[in-house]
Amino acid sequence: MANQEGTLVARPALVEAGQICLGVAVVALLLVFPPAPYVTEATQAPGLLAIIAIAAVSAILFSGRGAGREALQAVAVLALFTVPLIHKWQFAPTAGNLIGGLVPWKDASNYYYETLRLLDGVPVSEWGARRPLSAAFFSSLLRLNGASFSGALVVLLVLNAFAALVVSRAIARRYGTAGAVIYIVVSWKFYSRFAGTLLSEQLGFLLGNLALFCLLAGVETKRFRTAAFGLALLTLALNARAGAFFVLPALVVWLSLEFRQTIARARAVAISTIIVVAVIGLNLGFVRLMSGGAGAAFSNYPQTLYGIAAGNKSWKQISIDQPGVTDREMLPLAIEKIKSYPALFVKGMLSSCLDFLAPRRGAFGFIDAARSQVAMTAGLWILVVLGAWQAVTRRMRGADGLALASLLGVAASLPLLPPIDSDGMRVFAATIPFSALWIATGASRLASLLKRPNSYATSDANPGTRVPFERAVIWVSAAVVALAVVVPGLARATAEREDGHSEERTALACAEGETLLQGLALSGASIILIPDDAARESYLPYVRESDFRDSLKSGQYPPLVEGLRGLSAGVHLSLAMVHEVNSGARYAVWLLSGSCVPEGYSTVCVRPLGEPALQGYQFYESDRSTEGKPRLTLSQRYPALMTGVRIAYGFVFLAAVVILVGGRARSRVVP
Repeated sequence: MANQEGTLVARPALVEAGQICLGVAVVALLLVFPPAPYVTEATQAPGLLAIIAIAAVSAILFSGRGAGREALQAVAVLALFTVPLIHKWQFAPTAGNLIGGLVPWKDASNYYYETLRLLDGVPVSEWGARRPLSAAFFSSLLRLNGASFSGALVVLLVLNAFAALVVSRAIARRYGTAGAVIYIVVSWKFYSRFAGTLLSEQLGFLLGNLALFCLLAGVETKRFRTAAFGLALLTLALNARAGAFFVLPALVVWLSLEFRQTIARARAVAISTIIVVAVIGLNLGFVRLMSGGAGAAFSNYPQTLYGIAAGNKSWKQISIDQPGVTDREMLPLAIEKIKSYPALFVKGMLSSCLDFLAPRRGAFGFIDAARSQVAMTAGLWILVVLGAWQAVTRRMRGADGLALASLLGVAASLPLLPPIDSDGMRVFAATIPFSALWIATGASRLASLLKRPNSYATSDANPGTRVPFERAVIWVSAAVVALAVVVPGLARATAEREDGHSEERTALACAEGETLLQGLALSGASIILIPDDAARESYLPYVRESDFRDSLKSGQYPPLVEGLRGLSAGVHLSLAMVHEVNSGARYAVWLLSGSCVPEGYSTVCVRPLGEPALQGYQFYESDRSTEGKPRLTLSQRYPALMTGVRIAYGFVFLAAVVILVGGRARSRVVP
């Protein structure tokens, strides 16, 4: 790309690398010296205020070009995606898939357990075989960073923030400032929920963003191979987090139309189809390898199918109608339900489609606008319709055609992918980035109707044009695929035995009533309760007693909340995988102790927790006597320094806004 706009130097790749390094450095600074709790809490509060503030700052950043402005864009996007993680580490919420803001719970604990199984050299369980890519990817990150759980979570966050940055830049090139703002708000609101969690949405959303970038880059440069690579990444994303699979055939058709001048239509369809089938086949083989042939991909889908057949009653309906049903019995029951009540099945599919339009649980339900939810949803759908109409008038060409094709693919998936089961659009994680593209296309159409076309939009086809970050995205995508598939696949294929580290059993003597457990634990995976006077504020892993109890007020599981309420200072709460010495069984346990569980393999004498409310869960306790004064984090040890850094944050932010706004104003005044 020529340097006609003054934004690139002779070595643009080095400039881009410098921008990313600067953004990562700011992320590290924020994690060591976090913003004030009231700041992070304000960004996570429901309602339009936080959305408007983030949109306004994004508009300022993307309203012009220049090396300095682009560096600030990188810093701002990476910092913005870091805030939800910092918020969890400051307020230690016990809700959803987390205990104390860090320790995995529910689905997250299952992924944690499957990850530890892979690190232990044994296959994933039948549960993990449903979607093993996420656990495999996380196990590779842990192998690289020395088995630091919190460190791996940060790497996941940085990767997702990088993907969001490059897509926002790509959308800005086509749809200008409005498109970039829409994408940042939509993607950030979706990702905020999953930051700091070990859920498959992390990998699905990451790959979905990388796929969207490659598809947009392919459109702009008219390179079919780049777009085809994006199709492969999206296929892998849907295997990592199953969702709207019918978007794949829709994109196959679109690719044949979009690149008909550079490649024969039949050849484009053939190549695209082979790519999709090959990736799906790769995933099926990967599932078999990682599970030892004992599990099946997407084996929980029959629950959803039965819920649709029952009239869109959610995946829980089969357990209500057929108590005690096993996984193997679910698919025959769902098929029988469809045969017996076909009209009810059709009703369920139609109801599923209508739910996608609903304000609270529909396509944009995760953008919590509180009392403005209905109005916001209506406005977004108007933009989507305008964008679809623009794509039709342009005969499905360019990025507009990509937006419409993905919209049609998601819509075709809806009858068999009910939003009632999506839990805040979790199921659509891989295609959420495309949702932002739908809205951006409509915003572009609205601007043209108002006769105010965006001056920064570029044409769709620029053969030979260099797309910023394209090479970096290719390398990052290749690394993600290698860490998710190749590295864990080789590790699993070369495992010497299926019983992992069972040879490390020990004859440690335990007291009467205790059980000897051999376990595998990770560093940075524990929370530590401290007295209120030990620190001015909580920051993981050290959580003040009062803050921990306050966090329980939003807990969704009454027995868990009741049981945790009695914990006192000095308690370490950890999650580990244990290998029972006597029976050889493996399972995940939450352990309460007086010191952190040693990372790696260790043995410990435990006893079931005496708290009645927690006896239905795998909670154990060992020696709960405290061992000295807690070390605390750097920001907790030096509160005066922390205050100074936060004041500096405020001045830097205000200075950047003033400079950017002032520069924009001068550019409009000076001819």
